[in-house]
Amino acid sequence: MSSSEVPSTKLWDFKGIDKLVHLGMYSALSFVLFFERSKTQAITSKQPFSRPNVWLIILLIAAGGMIELIQPALANRSRELMDFLANTLGVFLGFYLQTWFKPLLKR
Repeated sequence: MSSSEVPSTKLWDFKGIDKLVHLGMYSALSFVLFFERSKTQAITSKQPFSRPNVWLIILLIAAGGMIELIQPALANRSRELMDFLANTLGVFLGFYLQTWFKPLLKR
């Protein structure tokens, strides 16, 4: 089989890549927000679900939901439950990555 006969595949051709993008973007956003918040507040790792953290989680999830709700008003966009779920999972992933990386970054 020659190289011209090999079907080309690209990373972004697989179905669901946009969900990974949502997950990654919300993970990065929540990681940065929680990390910066933890630097300005005296928070111990024993209290990851303090009231301010819970409110920030709720705010980020609500923002992801609101963005999904208004998308039909934009050109060529639609609401997708899976996008919202990827956003929400990204919020929690970023939060947990921040709690795991925080001690390593303080060295």
